Amino acid sequence: MKNTVLSTIFCALLAACSPNVTPVDMEYNVSVETIEDTCGNDPAPDGLTIPFNVALQTDNKINVWYPAGYAPGRGDYKGFIIYDGQTDFESKRPSKTGPGDDVVRISGSLTMDFMDITIEERRWRQEETEPVPCIRKARLRGAARPFSTLTALDGKYEAYYDFYELVCPPGQPQENDPVPWTVPLDIKDQNGSALFAFDSYDENLMFAMPTETLASGNIDWDGAIYLIGRTSGIFYEFEGNVAGKFVDGSYYLRIKFHEIGDTTGCDFVLDANGAKRMPDPTSISNTYRLAFLESDACRHDAFGDITLTKTEQEGEIVFHTDGRLTLMHSNERFNLKAQTDGSYTGSWSAGGVTLKYKLTAAPPNLSFSFMYAWPTDEGYCDIATEVAGVPRYFPGLALTTPKRTSENLQMARYSSNATEKLNFKSLGLAAKIKNRARLHPLSEAPQFVREAILAR
Repeated sequence: MKNTVLSTIFCALLAACSPNVTPVDMEYNVSVETIEDTCGNDPAPDGLTIPFNVALQTDNKINVWYPAGYAPGRGDYKGFIIYDGQTDFESKRPSKTGPGDDVVRISGSLTMDFMDITIEERRWRQEETEPVPCIRKARLRGAARPFSTLTALDGKYEAYYDFYELVCPPGQPQENDPVPWTVPLDIKDQNGSALFAFDSYDENLMFAMPTETLASGNIDWDGAIYLIGRTSGIFYEFEGNVAGKFVDGSYYLRIKFHEIGDTTGCDFVLDANGAKRMPDPTSISNTYRLAFLESDACRHDAFGDITLTKTEQEGEIVFHTDGRLTLMHSNERFNLKAQTDGSYTGSWSAGGVTLKYKLTAAPPNLSFSFMYAWPTDEGYCDIATEVAGVPRYFPGLALTTPKRTSENLQMARYSSNATEKLNFKSLGLAAKIKNRARLHPLSEAPQFVREAILAR
């Protein structure tokens, strides 16, 4: 009996002394307070708020991203571990400007509700003819984004829109056949501005208006509207008008825009509507953490085996009222039509390439596989990808990297009679306007546009 009691006390003491891994998966709006800067950077403006994204990985480590420039460091780090709500992470890399390493240390508290960390960067700056060591140190603190507060503007929204292409007077948009589309809408309320981003994970339609413009619920704003290509790193800039309403977490917007200096009175017109998407692990429509396993039989390793690649990233699913699903990740977009049995399976062929897909959504878990058969001189080779997913912002939901299945290993050849194209890589707007607008290089973009291109 005595030994049992002593063992219990000893184990209790061990548990008390052992740190517990704290999984965190959240986005924050944080203020930046400069503590020290001998590197010659411009200090962050007083009251500046920036986004800070903490993304949980399958190994319970986290990756973080924040816009570099206003805060120390390069803004993109991987492999954090949070113990009991605290982190102390150090990153080293060989310096490009001086001897030794550039070192960044990130320490402080990170929970699902609030973060308060210090970032200290020790690097080299060039002074006259030789490099000298310098320090840049700042405190970042702020609350989690209010995804669960219906009345808060900041958050994630569904966006169903009709794009009417070019409408010239005296014509009305309704006289044209619209191009319907569905994308997530992310609204960030920071620094007195409401930043709207209709994001297809490749093309991104963006504008930033003063938050006070939305105070009454009625909107009528004139300003710059941007269409951004994430993968291309280029953007279009337009003059435009946004008019509509925000009521109890729902909105309707008519967005009209034209090339800067165009006096014809013609506009591209986009009607968008939707509601704030509240975090709900039982819903199919969500922002997801996704784990990928790609089996590439078109490439082999040094031992002649199929190349396997594991990755993790963020994605989105939008569930339509007619039963269709739109899945977006990286710079790919799949529009999936439900079969009569409720499953999402099918195939598509074009140019000799065949795609077979299968999606199973059993909230909170998502399973998706897509398999390409590529023609080669010897016949075909297969690239099969298995995807597992769970909703973001619920760190208690376990995510594991999927395994190769027998279906992947023995992939059949697919018929080429499917007529529905499944893989769309963009909103489709650039293709409609490219001959009527001027492209701009990324170097000319305002800060929030550059951040959007670099964020993923």
